[in-house]
Order: sequence, then C-alpha cells, then structure tokens
Amino acid sequence: MKNKKRNFQIFLAQLGLIWIIVAGIMFITTAYAIEIPVAEITTIAAEEPELSVREYVFTEVENALGFDEAIYAVGIIQCESGWRDDIVIIEPNGSISLGLWQINTVHNNEKSKHYISNVDKLDYKLATQWTITKRISDGNWSAWSCAK
Repeated sequence: MKNKKRNFQIFLAQLGLIWIIVAGIMFITTAYAIEIPVAEITTIAAEEPELSVREYVFTEVENALGFDEAIYAVGIIQCESGWRDDIVIIEPNGSISLGLWQINTVHNNEKSKHYISNVDKLDYKLATQWTITKRISDGNWSAWSCAK
C-alpha cells in the first residue's frame, strides 16, 4: 500500500512538474509576444497576381482617360494588333509599326516630344503609358488608323 501511495505521489509530482513547465513556456512565449512592438511585426502580404495584358491596358487607360476611352482603346488594339504585343508590320510607305499599339517608327525621333524607342514599343506597359500621353496631347485617337 505504501508503494502504491508513493508511486501515486511521484506520478502527481511529475504531472505537476510537467504542468509547471508547460505553463512556464506559455507564459514566456506570451510575455515575449506582448513585448514585441507593433512596428517590428512584419506581415507577409499575399502577392496579387499580375494583371493580364488586357486588364492592364484597360485599367491604365480607364484611370487616365475614363471608362468610355478605355472601351475605345480596346477596340483600337483589337483592330491594330489583335492583342499581340510582339507584332511588327511593315507599312506600305516603308515605315514600321510595332507592338500591341502598333506605334509607328515616325515616333523614333529622339528630339520629338512623342519619342519612344522600338524596344519600348514592344513592351506593352511602356507602350500603353506612351499611348496615354500621346492621346492626351493630341486630344484624340487619330494617330491610329483603326480610330478613323
């Protein structure tokens, strides 16, 4: 009987010790969690998926020029390049139109306020920004044959 009582006391002591260790760990981790200044906590934001070419163009034109102009721009791109940003076309007059927006090589003069390099014409993001600037400057879409 003494042996059973002694074993039971040892069991309770071990159980108590385990409880104290667990409680201590919880206290320590809680205490450290509370002491971390909010400014030092870094949250990992979920990366937003990159917009498709169509979504990017529509959003940029809409933000700069409005919804109706964005719809019009979509029609111009469909007509000019069929949404291909790698297309290169030699025009009947010998000039070359490149990229999604089919920006012509007449805009290759580096001194022109509407200069854009051929490489940038093939980058749909840079070409879209250039196009928005050109559209605002011109006041219309007449630089694109499909707008006529």
